[in-house]
Amino acid sequence: MLSSVFFVDEHGRYEIHVTVKSEKGNCIPTRKAAELLSVCTKRRMCPAQNERQVLGQEYETIVCVEGPGYYVLQGVAKMGKNGQKISGDSFLMKTLPGGKEAAILSDGMGSGERALQESGMLVEMLEELLGAGFPVETALSMINTALVMGREEVRFSTVDMSIFDLYNGKCEFVKAGAAVTFLRTKDGVEHIRSESLPLGVIQRQQSEKETRQLESGDVVVMVSDGILDALPAGEQEHLLDLMIGGSPLENPEELANYILDKVLELAAGKAGDDMTVLVAGIWKMCYSR
Repeated sequence: MLSSVFFVDEHGRYEIHVTVKSEKGNCIPTRKAAELLSVCTKRRMCPAQNERQVLGQEYETIVCVEGPGYYVLQGVAKMGKNGQKISGDSFLMKTLPGGKEAAILSDGMGSGERALQESGMLVEMLEELLGAGFPVETALSMINTALVMGREEVRFSTVDMSIFDLYNGKCEFVKAGAAVTFLRTKDGVEHIRSESLPLGVIQRQQSEKETRQLESGDVVVMVSDGILDALPAGEQEHLLDLMIGGSPLENPEELANYILDKVLELAAGKAGDDMTVLVAGIWKMCYSR
């Protein structure tokens, strides 16, 4: 190595410029240099976008940037009302700018194709606005205005979002009329609630937001109203606590299917409404020499 320059951005993330060449006339992948920087800095360093792939015998300056320290895996299980193929629930798993990952669940008014059109349109609008970099509150406000204006009848959809920051492990829970969200940690199962209205009901919509610091292995379980309605009144959340907290499953897809199967078992196999379980788990990335 001939020289190195360190930068730290406004979020505290590293960017390192190193002027290096390979030893003994060999060529080595640039990612190997980034792995060595990861060990030295105790942060996950990656070659910058469009960086050269190989280091040769001449000195070259390469740029390595700090990559996300966490990754998220997601899984979903769903069933339409009375076993129908079409469900009024829509979901989205979206990579957002700034190293974030979003899990979004929307429950349209009613069930079937009409509800699917409403929730599907909302999810598509969210995908476009969040992907373009709009703040969550602004995106929801714009969508709510679009749903309310120019409509004679009230048609609404709930919004349930879990936005994971892959750099610091924090999760932002944003809810508009959505059912309770369950957060499984090593200390037990926590409930994230909301008293806000769904989008499309009133012109001045206020969503609710909470933030939690997550640890590797924590799991978020989001459900539509159909899951809660299928369970005995007064025991819904307790029974879901037992399913989520008592299951050793860590794979999100397997856990989502397990929860749906258990709920259907308790409901004698009947789905009185559209039922969706969306599970997202977060894990810390490892770097090694």
